[in-house]
Formats: sequence, C-alpha cells, structure tokens
Amino acid sequence: MKLDIINMATFYGCDRKGVEFGPKVLLENNLESILENCNHKINKIIDIPVNYNHTDKFKENKQIKYFDEILTSVKLLSDEVYKSYSENNFPLILGGDHSLSIGSLSGFSNFFEDTGVIWVDAHGDLNTPSTSPSQNAHGMPLACSLGEGHPKLTSLFKRKINPKNVFLFGIRSLDKGEKDFIIKNEMHIYDTNSFNLLNHDLMISTLKKYVEKNKIKNFHLSFDIDAFDETHVPGTGTPVKNGLYIDEMKSFFDKLLSSINIVSMDFVEFNPLLDKDNQTLNLCLDMLEFLFKRINK
Repeated sequence: MKLDIINMATFYGCDRKGVEFGPKVLLENNLESILENCNHKINKIIDIPVNYNHTDKFKENKQIKYFDEILTSVKLLSDEVYKSYSENNFPLILGGDHSLSIGSLSGFSNFFEDTGVIWVDAHGDLNTPSTSPSQNAHGMPLACSLGEGHPKLTSLFKRKINPKNVFLFGIRSLDKGEKDFIIKNEMHIYDTNSFNLLNHDLMISTLKKYVEKNKIKNFHLSFDIDAFDETHVPGTGTPVKNGLYIDEMKSFFDKLLSSINIVSMDFVEFNPLLDKDNQTLNLCLDMLEFLFKRINK
C-alpha cells in the first residue's frame, strides 16, 4: 500500500502548545522506517502550512478560538487528502490536535460515497459553537462532518456523513449537548465500560452486520491517543481516567481491521512537551506499527 504522510502541526484546536511538535517527533523516531517494515511504501511526506501570526484567539470568532487559522489549514488538508485518494494512495494524517479531522473527514466524504467512521477517543468531539464549554475546535470535528457547526466549516463537506454510520470507541467524557446528539441520532457508542464488558467478537459481528446491511464500503479511522487510560499517555493534553488499556485495544483492533475497509487515518493529540521518559512516544510508535501491519491486509 502506498502511503502519503500528511503532517498537520497545529495546536490551535486545543489551545495548548506542544501538540504541534507531534508529527516531527514521530518522524524523527523512525516512523517512516516502521511503516515501510510493515510492507508499505511511503509515497510522499507533506506538511500543511499553519499560520502562527496570531494576536487575539477570538479576533475572528467569539465562539471558536483561532477560527481563521483553523479554517485555512483544514481547507488545505481537505484538498491534500482528496488528492491522495485520487492518486490511489492512503493518507495518514499526523497531528497536531483533533481539529484537523475537519479537513481529513471532508476530503474523505467528498471523495467517497458509502462512508463510515471509526472514532477512537475519550471524547465525542460532537460539540458545536453553541454547546462547547471551551470554544476549542478540537471538540467539534465530528459534529462538523455530520452537518452541525459553523457554516464555514460544515460547508467544506459536499456530502455529510450519516451519524448512524459512525462508531465511537473508548468514549467516556461527553458534554450534555454531545449526549443529546448521540441519543437523537442513534449513534453507535462503546464507552470504556461496554468495551471492557462486552465480548469483542460480538461487538465486531454486530458492527459487520450493520456495515453489510447498509453497504458501507469505506471507513476513515480517527485515532486520538487519549482513548488510552491516562496512565499510558502522559504526553497528551486532555487525559481522562478509566480509559482503554493497550492489550485490550490491540486485541479489538486485531479483529476489527480484518472486517472493514480502512482508506485513511488520523493519529492525533500526541504532545511531546508533556511526555515522561518517552512513554507516550513509544506507545504511539508501537500502536502505529501494530495498526499498519493489519490495515488492508
């Protein structure tokens, strides 16, 4: 499989510096070789330009921090993701914070029909400007892909993703507006308790039946490392207790990735400045190696 590695070095969506160094640190620690050793070919490595000349985070929008900078960058990312598909490549988008998924998901849904999303995260990222307590855009990308949010962001999606085709894993921190949205739209959600208590074979069998019935041919995988329990990931800006553990995550994905067609992936929220003894770095590299030994095999 040919990979395009697309780096989105931004902290604007989380408003906490350090996460923008994630892509650089991963690549400096042999990520390219790791992926090639998984029998993939690196086609190219692309850096999405990010404008850091900001003065007032609420200058353009009082409800979304750094709005213009985020809008400009996710538009560029959307175009690069779309181009990658057009060249029959697999885009791996490295962050940076999760606001980048506005760009990756819009490129994905604009190119493919019959789409679904695997969302691995401690958070739902289903907030809108009116429901967000923090005004941080990294809590809004999934909502934008479903048609909810600021019009300039939702308009990037020529084709909205069906919320019933979204599967959330590891979720355990939801705001009220997000909970209401999930219930209203009958989304598939597996919080930490259900992930731990339910039989993984049964979970995947249920998912696969839904996918076959609804003819979902293409999935985007969005992987936020704060899905892991906070003891595993000191190097992330929004850790949450009672998360997923490494072995159970691997056991689940070992089975899941043979059941669905993943065509692209985000890997986000690694903040090297917060890491301790490279614990998070090593987990990120290990998890990416694990996943890319199994994606589209």
